[in-house]
Amino acid sequence: MTAYTLPQSLITAFADFENIQKKHLDAFKAGNQLDLQKYIFERSHAFEDLKNRLTEVYKIQKQASARAAAAITAACRERLAYILAMDKLLAGEMNNYRRGLASRLKQMGQGRQAFRGYGKTGAMHAPRFLNKAG
Repeated sequence: MTAYTLPQSLITAFADFENIQKKHLDAFKAGNQLDLQKYIFERSHAFEDLKNRLTEVYKIQKQASARAAAAITAACRERLAYILAMDKLLAGEMNNYRRGLASRLKQMGQGRQAFRGYGKTGAMHAPRFLNKAG
């Protein structure tokens, strides 16, 4: 690692996490059917990798010169700020998705009540003297 460059493993970890965020954000915006278990797995795996790479860089940074350490810190903060901004967008899309699900559940509940109402009316007017068995 040169004085002002992040290790390739950290750059790759940042890029992987950002790509996952973009993929999930695009899926939410497009209204695609989401596999939340897969989403959580991908995100937690990428987060753990990023965390491990940042820990490695932190250990290297402690041994670097003050100027190099400041440059490394600034580069990491810039990438992390971008990730946090993307997370805010993702959180907003997730809230929209959650509200949409809640609305659809409410509509389904109203439909279920309507069907129950039809069942009661139909039972009241059923023929009494006809053989239903055939």
